[in-house]
Amino acid sequence: MKRIKSLPTWPILALGILALGLIGAAVGGQLGHDVPAAVALERPAFLDGATQTDLVGEKIQDEAGITAYYKAPNQLNLELIRPLFNSVELESADYILGSISVPSYEEHYDTHVFVRRDGWIMAYYLASAPSSKMIDTTARNLDNSKLKTVMNNVAVTGGAPFGAVTYYNFNYPNATHMLLVGEYSEPFEITMPSNYSYYELSGAGNTGVRIDGQYYWSSSPYYGPIQLTSFLPDVVHIVDPGSYGSYGALVVLYRMP
Repeated sequence: MKRIKSLPTWPILALGILALGLIGAAVGGQLGHDVPAAVALERPAFLDGATQTDLVGEKIQDEAGITAYYKAPNQLNLELIRPLFNSVELESADYILGSISVPSYEEHYDTHVFVRRDGWIMAYYLASAPSSKMIDTTARNLDNSKLKTVMNNVAVTGGAPFGAVTYYNFNYPNATHMLLVGEYSEPFEITMPSNYSYYELSGAGNTGVRIDGQYYWSSSPYYGPIQLTSFLPDVVHIVDPGSYGSYGALVVLYRMP
């Protein structure tokens, strides 16, 4: 069994170097390699100020939950990007907001996407969905969320390179960090320090996940919330992805003291 250390107590470095690059480096290609990594959460500033009162800004802030965003270094070709959308809810000469499919996933995993000609790309799931919905359980790799996959497709299609994304969850504006940790085939342990404030705990797997002996998500869609009251701090908890070949992951949203 792999032992995952307690949540990091070191400060997160500048946003430019964190995102999923840190997760990939810390957790490794096969995941669960003993040291979890945290991602700093930052509200998307481009929704503030003058754009806060427009239809797009209001809609995103009203309906979005777990969110990823990225600013391309050059303008995007919206005419090339538009065919990626399955549906369009709001549109102008400068932006599109609608839904785009996640490759290899069913329709209910479609992401809401906002793309603006000046380079901004945002993908999110609705506020009713747990943060773990973004975990790519097919790839079994924390370095590539469903949101990030869709954003990469949008950027490349629109004629721009793709880089590190920033995350935020509109449900929990006081959360400062997000921990993602997972394992393929083997159980792992995790401890949550009592001096942190916790806002959401959720999980995902490609079959189901057993946590401290309790089985979650015995049927599709194999992701969901976990009651924080059942996940006591300063206690070692065992997360078991199940039989050989199964994969399980946890997402923890919290505030550092």
